[in-house]
Amino acid sequence: MPKTPTGRPIDLKKLEALQRRLAEKVILEDRFKQPIRVVAGVDLAFLGETAIAACVAVDYNSMETIEEAFFKHKLKFPYIPGFLSFREGPAMIFAMKKLRVKPQVFLINAHGIAHPRFLGCASQVGVLTGQPTIGVAQRILCGTYKEEPKEPGQWTTLTYKGRTVGALYKSKKGSKPIIISPGHKTTLKTAIKIVKKCIRGHKLPEPLQKAHRQANKEKMRLMEKMER
Repeated sequence: MPKTPTGRPIDLKKLEALQRRLAEKVILEDRFKQPIRVVAGVDLAFLGETAIAACVAVDYNSMETIEEAFFKHKLKFPYIPGFLSFREGPAMIFAMKKLRVKPQVFLINAHGIAHPRFLGCASQVGVLTGQPTIGVAQRILCGTYKEEPKEPGQWTTLTYKGRTVGALYKSKKGSKPIIISPGHKTTLKTAIKIVKKCIRGHKLPEPLQKAHRQANKEKMRLMEKMER
């Protein structure tokens, strides 16, 4: 049986049951105010057993940064595939809540419903905060597809247990496709549309690219502070 960093046993069966209960609360409809004006990206960097979450809000049309928020969180859960929301979700939620501006949609560096129990970190964070979320990941956790998209802008659906759970989207020439899946209060069609609009020459959509960069900048700042 896996254990927390403090040695407490982790009952994965209970956590699986919790995930299934939360999955029933996921809303796969567009439940946000339109037209979209502000979106945010959420990503993490790690410094030992500390997660550094960055949440970057940007203007939806220009992709210019509006506000950045950070949260440093001591990890209380080990790395277990399929249960990353228990490890990474808390830091993401705290960073999201620190924003003063209110994004209409959050892009999370994680899976949405493209998950064995239809509740990846993007979905769990969405349900727990009540915020519309989209999962954007770089590796498939579950599901199958017919043919990988070959040209930027092309995509193909990802299915799992008879459900369409996401899409493989070719965002950049020479890069593997990213996996887009609805998190909470969004549809797959809208998730693809939003991610597509946010692509600005990088593999990841710009809000996530900025969040990834800022999380690592904050990590470097903390490392330099520790070395003084």
